[in-house]
Amino acid sequence: MIKTGFNILNTIEVYLLYKELNYEEFFNQFNSLINEEKINTEAKKRIFQWFQDYIFKQSKSNLEHILKFITGSSRIPISMMITVSFFLNFARLIKLLF
Repeated sequence: MIKTGFNILNTIEVYLLYKELNYEEFFNQFNSLINEEKINTEAKKRIFQWFQDYIFKQSKSNLEHILKFITGSSRIPISMMITVSFFLNFARLIKLLF
């Protein structure tokens, strides 16, 4: 039986299982090998650079919201790496969204 007030799981859960979210850790969650193959034109590189610039301007709270929107979790490390996809057909994207 555990003594009252002694619960080691509550202590290690937050501090060891998850890293603190910052810009570097945010982009470490991206699958760089696959993304390098997909970001293969100057236009796609500019779009991804815009996204990176946007992320660097965000607060920690906003980073958590963005990561949760992309992955479903605001904690890192995430279970699967993030890959970047581009829609070539804007009309098709609109049909998928609506």
